[in-house]
Amino acid sequence: MLLHSLVLMGGTVWMSPAAEPVRNATVVVTDGRIASVGRGRVSVPAGARVIDCKGLTVLAGFWNSHVHFLQRKWENAATLDAQELARQVEAMTTRYGFTSVFDIASDGNNTRAIQDRIGRGELPGPSIRTTGEAIVAPGAVPAPNILRILGNMVTSNHEVTNSSQAALAAQAIPDAGGDGIKIHLPRPIPEDAVRGARRGQIAPGLAGDLAVVEGDPARDIWKLAAVRYTVREGRVVFSARQQQARR
Repeated sequence: MLLHSLVLMGGTVWMSPAAEPVRNATVVVTDGRIASVGRGRVSVPAGARVIDCKGLTVLAGFWNSHVHFLQRKWENAATLDAQELARQVEAMTTRYGFTSVFDIASDGNNTRAIQDRIGRGELPGPSIRTTGEAIVAPGAVPAPNILRILGNMVTSNHEVTNSSQAALAAQAIPDAGGDGIKIHLPRPIPEDAVRGARRGQIAPGLAGDLAVVEGDPARDIWKLAAVRYTVREGRVVFSARQQQARR
């Protein structure tokens, strides 16, 4: 079986937030997984795509845990022209180094259509998780005519007035394919209701989700840097050069 390989050569690689960076390093991603990370001479698989990363920094792909596929431009995603949809996905996600995003309070079926088309390879894009429709109090979301004026789609959220209704809605969301639950109710949610953290790492065996950026912003987390390449599962899903060529 022919494997797809990508080699990021000569960059500064931050393998973990807690470790010192590896300079002049090479990352080999094969069949969607990081095969090796090393310095100096590294075996390059035959036929691999090689990207020169000298002067650039290779980081674990970025996560955006709060995006919205709500604007009307995302409507009818199942049949939207693939090139148009790809441009929209790139403009919101991969051009900024995001390899995973979590969509909040959208039309669940519509967002899953975007998920499916990316999964089938119709267009490049990030891994998308979604809550689908939110659990809301009556009147918490603007009326449909207001949503349309704002340029948004009209979604059928789960309006609840008591805990029993909320419990039923909380079960319906994952049953419909949701990956999480968005609750928008007047009473605050306890701080310890949801806990979790994931540190981005680069190591053999992990998914080849990477961001290649200018300079070394990892030294200063608040410093914004231009994204040169975004890699998801070993494939380039955004290239600044390709974007410039299209202009």
